[in-house]
Amino acid sequence: MNKLKKITTLMLAIGLLQSCNSQTKNKEKQMDQSITEITGQLKNYKEQPSHHAEVNSSACSFQLLINDMPAVSHYKQGGLSISMPINPLILKSGKQTYTLRLYPGYYKEDKELKQVKTLVKETKLNLTISVKHWNDSNKSSKDIFVFTLPSKENKEGFKEFDFAGQTYYEFKGVFDATVPYELQGWSDGEKLDTKKISDLEDEVISAYTKLGNDMAKKDVDAEYKFAKTRTAEMAVAMYLDKNAVEASYQEDIEEYSSKDFAIQPLENYKMTMYGDGKVVALERTDSKNKGQSALRAKFVNDEGKKRVNFYNLLLYRPVKDGPLVPIR
Repeated sequence: MNKLKKITTLMLAIGLLQSCNSQTKNKEKQMDQSITEITGQLKNYKEQPSHHAEVNSSACSFQLLINDMPAVSHYKQGGLSISMPINPLILKSGKQTYTLRLYPGYYKEDKELKQVKTLVKETKLNLTISVKHWNDSNKSSKDIFVFTLPSKENKEGFKEFDFAGQTYYEFKGVFDATVPYELQGWSDGEKLDTKKISDLEDEVISAYTKLGNDMAKKDVDAEYKFAKTRTAEMAVAMYLDKNAVEASYQEDIEEYSSKDFAIQPLENYKMTMYGDGKVVALERTDSKNKGQSALRAKFVNDEGKKRVNFYNLLLYRPVKDGPLVPIR
C-alpha cells in the first residue's frame, strides 16, 4: 500500500470512529432525556400501598377486568392460581369496579385444546383483592375484598356452581382502594368511533406496527417517546425510582439485542375495546395464545433456548382527531 493510500485509509478509519462515537453519545443523550422526562414525574410517597388481585380457579376459563381494563385472563386446560399487581389499573382513591367474565373450561383431545360447551357444576373461582405496603415491612398484607362464585350444597354435601349449564356468566361489583397518587390514564380519552370500525382497526394496526418496528431496530428511545405517558404512569403506580426506570430501559435494550430477536407478523387476532370504549387492543384468538397481545417476538435467550414474548399494548386517543398512543 503506498503512502497516499495509507493516509486515506487512516483518515477514513478516524472518520468512522468519530461517527460511531458521535452516534453513541447521541443515543446516550437521548436515553438520559427520556429517563429524565419520566423520573421527573415520580414522587417518593410516604405510604406505598400495592394492590393485588389473587385468583384461584378450577373447571373454567375467565377474564378479570379492573375498571374495565384487562387484569388477568385464563383460557387453558385446568385451573389457575395467580396474584397480579393492579395498581396501574387504579387511577385514584375511591370506588373501583371489577368485572369477572366466566367461560367454560378447556380439555385436550388428540393433543388439541378444545372447549367444554357449558359451565359445569364443579366450576370454582375465588377472587381476593389485597393490599401490601412495599416500604413498610411491619405492615402485613391485608385482604380488602373477597368474592366467591355462588354455589349450593348437593345431597352429598358437595358445592355446585349455581349457574352450571350456562355458556357464559358475568359478575360485576365494586371495591374500595386507597392510593397516594392520582393519574389521568384513559379517563380523559376520546370515545373511540366504532361506527368506522375498519378505519379504527387500520389505525390500531399501524400503532402496533410502529412499536414493533422500534423494537426490531432496538430503538428503545423511540419506543419510550411513543409510550411516554404509559411508561410514566406505570412508574408512578408501581412506586419506581430513577434506578428502576434506568434498569428497565437497559433490560429492554438487552432483550431486543437477544440472538435472533424478531418481531412476528400480526396474525390470528381480534380487536377488543376496553376502558368504557376509550381503549383498544389487538388480542390473539388462536387456542394456544388466546387473550395474549398480538404483538410478539421470538428470540434465543442467554441459555440458548428459544422463547416467545408477548408485549401488551393498550391504546387510547388523548385528544379529538389525535393519534392513538399507548396508555397501558
